[in-house]
Amino acid sequence: MLGAARSNATADAIVVATAIEAGGGVVLTGDPDDLGALAARNPEMVIEPL
Repeated sequence: MLGAARSNATADAIVVATAIEAGGGVVLTGDPDDLGALAARNPEMVIEPL
């Protein structure tokens, strides 16, 4: 996921990966660009800015 998003945001990737493993959902964040890039290949994920 980090490689596909060209990111080194490990904590963000853990949040997204945990949500994907739980079946998807909505993640509220102050950093929607980075989390959105990490979740881009997972349509069950919705990234919403705070």
